[in-house]
Amino acid sequence: MTRRSNDDHSPRILGGHARGRALTAPAGLATRPLRALVRRSLFDMLGPRIEGSTFLDLYAGAGTVGFEAYSRGATRVVLVERDRAALAALRRSVADLDAEPVVTIEANPVEEFVATAPAQAFDVVYLGPPYPLFLSADAGLFERVLPRVERLLNTGGMVVVESPPGFSPSLEGLSAERFREYGETVLHFLGRA
Repeated sequence: MTRRSNDDHSPRILGGHARGRALTAPAGLATRPLRALVRRSLFDMLGPRIEGSTFLDLYAGAGTVGFEAYSRGATRVVLVERDRAALAALRRSVADLDAEPVVTIEANPVEEFVATAPAQAFDVVYLGPPYPLFLSADAGLFERVLPRVERLLNTGGMVVVESPPGFSPSLEGLSAERFREYGETVLHFLGRA
């Protein structure tokens, strides 16, 4: 008997006006789309905060989180990614969903984007970095990114950090509101202190 999977490697939008639409994901394992179960839980917790929001998806990968925000009513979504294969997949998904001009792609390293983007431009900032950034010598790079995120947030905004277990994000000016664990994935929700 064959068991049907969530098809996490061919991500689909879970809710909103584009529900059920497929997204293009780059081949290989370089990007790791957020599992459907975790993504559904994330957007259930964000709830009405998404409708009419400005949403920033850092380390966008296949864009599953940013496109979900678009489908659920965000009025501006910015996807930041530098990997060429991921950028090609993002552009294809934007075209397939006819998501321009709401969804824009920034083809830059995240550390450059957070250093130069206008302050107070986003209601929700989502960070889903590659897990090796938490576990290797590259951790210093992520530590340089994290403190700059707070300045991008509008008053009353929220930062969500996806991490492996054992990581506790700390951002000056923000306090941890809650976290949820899903096996090897933890979502941390931080808001204005």
